[in-house]
Amino acid sequence: MPLIAAFFFFACSAPEARHLSDSARYFSVTDGPAGVVVRISSPFDGTTDSLVVSDPMKSIVCMSTTMVAAFEQLGRTDVVTGVSGKNYVTDPRISENPYVAEVGFDSALDYETMLSLNPDLVLAYAVSSVEPPYVQKLRSLGVKVLMVYDNFESHPLARAEYIRLCAALTAERDKADSIYASVSSSYYKAMDDVRSNDVKVMINAPYGDAWYVPGKDSYMSRLVSDAGGVLLGSEDGLESSLISLETAYGFSREADVWLNPGIADIKETLIAMHPLFIEFCRDGLRIYNNTLRKNSEGGNDFYESGAMRPDLILKDLISIFSGNASDLEYHIEVE
Repeated sequence: MPLIAAFFFFACSAPEARHLSDSARYFSVTDGPAGVVVRISSPFDGTTDSLVVSDPMKSIVCMSTTMVAAFEQLGRTDVVTGVSGKNYVTDPRISENPYVAEVGFDSALDYETMLSLNPDLVLAYAVSSVEPPYVQKLRSLGVKVLMVYDNFESHPLARAEYIRLCAALTAERDKADSIYASVSSSYYKAMDDVRSNDVKVMINAPYGDAWYVPGKDSYMSRLVSDAGGVLLGSEDGLESSLISLETAYGFSREADVWLNPGIADIKETLIAMHPLFIEFCRDGLRIYNNTLRKNSEGGNDFYESGAMRPDLILKDLISIFSGNASDLEYHIEVE
């Protein structure tokens, strides 16, 4: 997931029986004769890329917060020597570390800094089937780049499983297996405690003139569903759909909860976004945003550590949907 464009986030058995859809689809880790083999599959055309790791890597540049978070969870932030959007990283072990370099963004990438770091690997991401031009440039300069597609995984636990990819680069596979098994167990235990499955939920706010609702095959829809909610406007077979303001107004009349309304932390900010929102904020509609853990630059830990801890996000949503929200990790009530 990109560091500032955060709106866009090999299976091993957990202690409980595996659910078929919770495994990562776009990477695998296996043992090979020359070392650990990491394979990446494209979600667009199925083509694969592979990397053999014979020795633990010591210098890795992360172009996304989700990969930063994986190293954070492993306790291996020492290997992160460069990031894209350092000020937006919420973990002070990265954002306040003078030895972690800012490498820039996409078309404004700082190639001089990147080359001076001489990284073992750059972990990059894509938002479409077109490979970013900076990736091609880095490869032409002899820098090893691995594209990672965690943001295309639809199951929350599948995204969390990318801790195993980062562990394969740093000889921390046993630790990653233990962390992932704990997160997976916690996730399914929380699901077992859900007592309702009919809480009506509207989500998001207009971004420019567009209001998007995640489709039923998406990451957020799965979280809402697993927490006992029904996401209004979510459609089968789609990653997202565009709705009108009028449709959203209708949802606000029906919904029990409004989640993640843009940048708003208080109702005054929400109403200032659009004059009609004063009509949305009726009595009985509870509003929560995922901005509790946001830094002074606007970086949001929901898209950072939250990618590795979907169990905590799920518990937040279960608590919110129950009407007795307390001790939330990532969400704040918009009052």
